[in-house]
Amino acid sequence: MVRYVIFVMLFWCLHFLQIGNSNAQDTALMRGFKGTIGVYPILMTIGFSDDQPVNSNYCYTKYAKDIKITHYFSKNKIILKVNEESLHNYETFELTFKDKNTLEGIWKTPKKTLPVKLVEISEKDIASIMQNQNLQTYLQKTEHSLSAYELEKLNSIHFKKEYTKKYKGKEIIWLFDPKSELRFFRLGQGFSDKEKAAMNPVLEQIHLDEAMAILSADIYTSNSYYNVEDVQITFLSEKLLGFKINRAWDGGAYPDFSTIGYLYQLESGYAYDLDDVFNFGDRHTKENEKKFDEWSDYRIQQMAPIVYGLVQYYHDKEIEEDEQCVDVYDYNMEWAFADWYFTENGVVFIPSLPHVVAICRVPFEIPYDALQDYFTSGFKVK
Repeated sequence: MVRYVIFVMLFWCLHFLQIGNSNAQDTALMRGFKGTIGVYPILMTIGFSDDQPVNSNYCYTKYAKDIKITHYFSKNKIILKVNEESLHNYETFELTFKDKNTLEGIWKTPKKTLPVKLVEISEKDIASIMQNQNLQTYLQKTEHSLSAYELEKLNSIHFKKEYTKKYKGKEIIWLFDPKSELRFFRLGQGFSDKEKAAMNPVLEQIHLDEAMAILSADIYTSNSYYNVEDVQITFLSEKLLGFKINRAWDGGAYPDFSTIGYLYQLESGYAYDLDDVFNFGDRHTKENEKKFDEWSDYRIQQMAPIVYGLVQYYHDKEIEEDEQCVDVYDYNMEWAFADWYFTENGVVFIPSLPHVVAICRVPFEIPYDALQDYFTSGFKVK
């Protein structure tokens, strides 16, 4: 067992030192540093291609929020600039390598200049971080590849218990991360030990993923702003847990938003997707990269007409009275890839619409009785 733990730690050490960031050029080597601006601890990541910096971010350790940097290379000196378009609020780093792992120089604004010293994040640093059992579990399951810089940020996130509330007689524990300002929940008293053992690591994973996305919006979403506006538990039965996350982001001139639903089997932590739950026709299939066209055709040609037909039946009056959106909904594509979540009374579908008609992305609830014939074999709501 000890040898296995050592092997896992060494594997992750090498992995994080070598890995590149998805925003960097394919040929760039991402290097993570930690150090100080004056007395203020910071982290920095710089992408190098042929020894030239190509992509950079830094953050103050206290806040862990990414600050994007533009880069230059002049006379063996690395020049990094923040907000360079501003006449009064820009920052400039002037750095040189003192040895292969150490950068030194200055950070300056129009009003002050401070010394900078940065040392590359080492295998020893990563090995120390990897002693955190929660992070080991997270890293084995995350879909993201994290650089050494991001791993240091991840290690700085600490959840604090804020309050507990009851939902259908069971305890929901709400935790808060001060850096991302994100609240998320865990299961408490009233849930079985098996349910808590299966679900709380899943909820921890989502909490960490969303916190990192908020703190690193430009890395994960290519946008300048990302936030979780709201988290709500929407459904709880003897065997299932449903909740939704409302997200907002800014990728250009206008902000955008989405609602993503989650449905889990409590005792196993299994995440259901829509095709696990519903079968709308004889061409029913699940999403698969090798058979994407078949799945897409099923969704568009069989699922969408049924879902929209039910939406019309239960919400005809409100659709007809909405002059802005009445002509938007009558397309299969909007319902084939709709967002969805379970409530105590039915399933909510939100049409997938482009940003220009985002005002029409509203929830339409269909009662469970109307969907009974479409549930997959063996699936039970309650």
